[in-house]
Amino acid sequence: MSKDAIKSLSDSMVADVVKYGLDGIDVDDEYSTCSGDTSAFYNLLSAIKNNASFDKKILSKALWSDSAYFRSTTNVAKLLTEGYEMTYNENVTNLSNYTAAGMTKNQLLLGIDPGSTSASRVYDVAKSVSNAGYAGVMIWAPNGRLSRSAAATYYTNILKAQTGDSTSSVDAPAN
Repeated sequence: MSKDAIKSLSDSMVADVVKYGLDGIDVDDEYSTCSGDTSAFYNLLSAIKNNASFDKKILSKALWSDSAYFRSTTNVAKLLTEGYEMTYNENVTNLSNYTAAGMTKNQLLLGIDPGSTSASRVYDVAKSVSNAGYAGVMIWAPNGRLSRSAAATYYTNILKAQTGDSTSSVDAPAN
């Protein structure tokens, strides 16, 4: 990708963030194999991050099989505000690859899939994330996988794990 193309694309993306009052940009390329030009990806994120209109905005990335983006001169860790690890295997140690690359623990969240992580298990997963000092968990597609009451139970278990408050609860919203 040429420098002109990168500038044009990044300016357009930032203009849309400003136009629509968004809080930032999430790069959801979780199935990327990083087989392309990693420097182009780095340069695009850098152009977004360094755009004056993007000041104090979020630049996040789905983290999945993307170690090439976190190496040497194309290490995007210093450009990201946060990252969401998306293997959905309940393994908090997956986040250590990103701290090793330069992201801080408070920038990292572990993805959880309600289709494979039960409401009874989610407490333990969220607690392991919290105990390891990471920012928290991200729940994939809760609306399509959980009823309102099941979602309230799921969120309550996460809240209890992350706050340590056994009395915390999330009410199911009314219709």
